[in-house]
Amino acid sequence: MKPDIKKKLNASNPRKVTELQLQNGRLKKLPFEVKEFTRLKTLNLFNNNLTELPIFFKTLERVQSLILSNNKFTVFPENLESCKDLKYLSLKGNRVGSLIGITEHQESLEKIDLSSNKLDTLNVNLGSFIKLRDLDLSDNGIKKFPKSLSSTPLKKLNLASNSILTIPSSIRDFKQLRYLDLSYNNLNELPEEICELTELRSLDLTGNNISRLPKSFSKLKSLKELNLSGNKLDEVPIEIADQGLEAVLNYYLNLGESVELNEAKLLIVGQGAVGKTYLVNKMINGVSAEPETTEGIDIHKWFLEFENKGNSQKLRLNAWDFGGQEIYHSTHQFFLTKRSVYLFVWEARTDESLINFDYWLNIVRVLSNSSPVIVVLNKVDERIKQIDQKTIAKQFPNIKAFQAVSAKVGTNMESLIDTVKESVLELPHIHDKLPKVWNQIREKLESLSSDYITYEEYIAICYSFGLSKDQSKSLSRYFHDLGVYLHFEDSLLLKSVVFLKPEWATNCVYRIMDVPEIIRNYGMFDMNTIEHQLSEYSSIQISYIIELMKRFEICFELRKGEYVVPELLSPSELEVDWDQESSISMVYKYDFMPAGIIPRLTVRLKNDIYERKYWKNGVYLSHNDSFGRVIGNQFDRTIKIEVKGESKALLLGIIKRELDHINSTLNYPSHNIKIQCNCGGCKGSDNPFMFDYEYLMRVKQTQQKFVQCQYHIKDVNVQTLIGPYEISIEEKTENFRYNYKDLTFDVIEISSRILERKFTFKTEDLITDNFTDQLRSKGYRVTDQTRSGRSRTHSGELDIVVRNPRNMPISILEAMRLKSFGMGNKTIIEHLTKLLLNYDTNGLKRNFLLIYAQDKDFDSMWLNYQTYIEKLSHHFLYNPDINMISFAVNNELSQRSNIRTLISQHNINGEISEVYHIFVNLF
Repeated sequence: MKPDIKKKLNASNPRKVTELQLQNGRLKKLPFEVKEFTRLKTLNLFNNNLTELPIFFKTLERVQSLILSNNKFTVFPENLESCKDLKYLSLKGNRVGSLIGITEHQESLEKIDLSSNKLDTLNVNLGSFIKLRDLDLSDNGIKKFPKSLSSTPLKKLNLASNSILTIPSSIRDFKQLRYLDLSYNNLNELPEEICELTELRSLDLTGNNISRLPKSFSKLKSLKELNLSGNKLDEVPIEIADQGLEAVLNYYLNLGESVELNEAKLLIVGQGAVGKTYLVNKMINGVSAEPETTEGIDIHKWFLEFENKGNSQKLRLNAWDFGGQEIYHSTHQFFLTKRSVYLFVWEARTDESLINFDYWLNIVRVLSNSSPVIVVLNKVDERIKQIDQKTIAKQFPNIKAFQAVSAKVGTNMESLIDTVKESVLELPHIHDKLPKVWNQIREKLESLSSDYITYEEYIAICYSFGLSKDQSKSLSRYFHDLGVYLHFEDSLLLKSVVFLKPEWATNCVYRIMDVPEIIRNYGMFDMNTIEHQLSEYSSIQISYIIELMKRFEICFELRKGEYVVPELLSPSELEVDWDQESSISMVYKYDFMPAGIIPRLTVRLKNDIYERKYWKNGVYLSHNDSFGRVIGNQFDRTIKIEVKGESKALLLGIIKRELDHINSTLNYPSHNIKIQCNCGGCKGSDNPFMFDYEYLMRVKQTQQKFVQCQYHIKDVNVQTLIGPYEISIEEKTENFRYNYKDLTFDVIEISSRILERKFTFKTEDLITDNFTDQLRSKGYRVTDQTRSGRSRTHSGELDIVVRNPRNMPISILEAMRLKSFGMGNKTIIEHLTKLLLNYDTNGLKRNFLLIYAQDKDFDSMWLNYQTYIEKLSHHFLYNPDINMISFAVNNELSQRSNIRTLISQHNINGEISEVYHIFVNLF
């Protein structure tokens, strides 16, 4: 017995104690002293060596919460019948093979955790448990769905990681069930009766063998979360998954006869006059005629043949030829999808071209979201500059190839076409299945000669193919996200029209931006100007175009019928008196700052502009009783925000929210955020100390009032730096695609792929790069922890953050190689502590510790690892702050001979955090 346990048992007045924590106590028997604690309500015996409860336990009649997880019980503990108030019982991580011993006397139980035991059946009837709401039977060996539970008022039932083959029709009797987890079983199908669970909110079917859903699945009106990863169902196209559950169900229920979506975008970008259009014509049509300069966007259909399993198939590329003018850059992000390959065309004949080369590669990196990039060095029939391809590829890792060509004489064009085809076929979304009826609707729409049709006409076409209005609406979102058509359903004006030719819509926008009168007037125009300059367009068409300009954040309405294009404003900064007294100053510093951020921000903040005080790179703002200004400096790659007034923190939050949104559409260009020190020494200084914004927010959470200026060693009040209110005012929204079940499944799958190529990984860096690339290919946003200022202590450690589309972290992956292992090992506990206490500053629910084992006796090493984790709390480096409260081997995720999984749970500041220890054999 550990000394701290003895101390707790020797309480001066045990009859007044209501909570007793005896976890990690090396107890083989429950100490007799516990008998005196007759008023106990909570008893925690986690991670001891108990096999039974003594007879005197009957005296503890008031116990409501009993935690017996991670002990050595083989049968359900006796002597619990007197605990009439017992509400929660945890036997997780024991060796219980039978529930004989549990009686109807435990009818007060509301929650039971029997996960990670040895149960293969429920050999008792729990029907008398009239208050049972939550039952966890996961990670056992149960072969049959427990029908007897239908008479209990269960709301949550976890049967994950068992061996259940079928779900009986009696599932309909679980009327109150809200959460059902059937992941990692052996289910081939679901009965129609499951669709009668009208209260069901969440259904997890991950890792089964289901190939179709019941026809009545749409009846589950309360269902908010459905996980189908790792089944025989076709993978949902990413554009559908991003729409949410309703769209996913619509996809599966329409799937039936399907076709493959072998399609992608080829986005051709680069400076003007480098031969982009010439190159496109040569690749697609074999034409060498001199083209006109591209203004706006040209879209070309390009069909290539490829072999798939011995059969010839067609690959469709939609080649988007973007104009090279800078003003077009701000609209690029509205036409990007994950099904994209970039063709960056460069003409390297001058030193200025080399400067443009760097600029455009950064533009592509910002816009592409890790899409593959092919760098095309055009005009090799003329003199060109040589470039360091190896260094450039290291800096821009999504570059897949460099191709030197001459579109004019045809040099290396076949090689370029082959490279394009290979890059497209490597996209993870090629071969997605599409309901045949959806493809038929698309073909019908493409056969129309109109540039656009009304939404009612679109609905009528879908209806003629058997789709309902709701299904047609979901399909229009899919076509929009895929970039096939444009339909802005959340715009009062634009929702009534479907643009069949996106290039027509966007080129109309560019026509307005190129009108000389508007350019001379620094972006100011009215309806009379447009109607005069674009006389070939009808009034309704002009209304559509202006609404699109608003949508693309190119212009805003100054007053009725008068508009401003901020991109065309004067570049000269306005001179306005600005008293910096009591102001907050925030600076965004970019590694590379894309053009057009400030003009877009001006559009988004149009309702808060102060007295028309704006120019191309800045704007003055007012909100309630506060004032602010935002100034961009393209040369310094900074955006400076200053606010003052009573509600300055609120105004700062509004500006930051809109700026962060713009950054999200640009795939989060690398930047950091600083707050300017306002101590006496820094005020008015040209070089003030700058606090890290994330650091100040962490300080604020700790309720600490002061921080120190590092330049003048003075204490500064935190509230004067960031204000008394929370700066971030973003609403939290759920994203259907980003959940822990999917991420866990993907991490296991990637680990398996790493195994297939383990002999090719000579260094840890190669493992890291491969793992990161595969995560990105699945649509995850991955960033390195070193970008947050945390250095890695060992070369090649996988130390990355997985983020959702809003750039919020969802999980951290920490990994290392392990060549030998013993109970005194420091590496594991150091990495685990670092992961939970140093890296995870966001309180994430699930993180991953990947251990690449290099021991010929993998099984012995795995058993030693389990023992190590079991005794972790006794390790001399154990930090109580990581507070491990349970652990268990996940048998379902350990079925592969060279991959094992153990899950530990930790109570960090009152919140439960899971760590998945994934043990991979690289020997």
